[in-house]
Amino acid sequence: MSKINADTSGTLSVSTNDWYNNVVDIQHDSMSHSIANLTKAQAKVMAKASTVSRDAEGQYSYTSMDALLPKIKKMLANEGISFFQMPVGDANEIGIRTIYSHSSGEWISSSYRVPIVPNARVSVYQNCGQAITYFRRYALMSFVGLASGKDDDGALKEPALTKAEIDYLKQLANKIEKLFLQKAINAERKAHLIEFYLTSVKKDPSQFEKMTGLLEKTLDEIIIEQKTKPKQTKKVSK
Repeated sequence: MSKINADTSGTLSVSTNDWYNNVVDIQHDSMSHSIANLTKAQAKVMAKASTVSRDAEGQYSYTSMDALLPKIKKMLANEGISFFQMPVGDANEIGIRTIYSHSSGEWISSSYRVPIVPNARVSVYQNCGQAITYFRRYALMSFVGLASGKDDDGALKEPALTKAEIDYLKQLANKIEKLFLQKAINAERKAHLIEFYLTSVKKDPSQFEKMTGLLEKTLDEIIIEQKTKPKQTKKVSK
């Protein structure tokens, strides 16, 4: 449930305590006691705001900070608006805080964080840097009221698995099936191995190295256990 509190300076702050914040933590959303002048200036900015071109390519096309900043800085400065952005976070989360301010001293601040998710394809520093740049870009576009054409949120996904990676997943699946046929594992464990390791990689390719490494270790342990397990001899009835 969301709670709205007022501190001694008259600042309104919104804190959210529901389960959603386990994924996205929205903190310190606040504003000055009055935003009348900022609102008037914002209305003029929004009247001039339009779409911005996509000048960069990655997993999808997007508007880079190099293209965005020159467009909005002059637009905002003409109405007495400026902004500040700084990274926020800790050992487990990363995010950005944006302060949108007016020459009258009025301001609005928004800060949010997301968990730092390991990505086998880039270092943790690159991963955090990419997240910060992404948050900076879309926070500014949101404040100013700019759009970059088609919404890219649905395109924010990990790179697809390569053919070699897909072939290797199939090899591991065949290995699991062979152990099942040899009765080294039962149907329940077979389903668990496929779902927990292989299916999870299909959903999140960035986990390929981690999950396949864990699965290889698990399968090796099953094979060793199978080889060292005493064979049961059938009793011959007299």
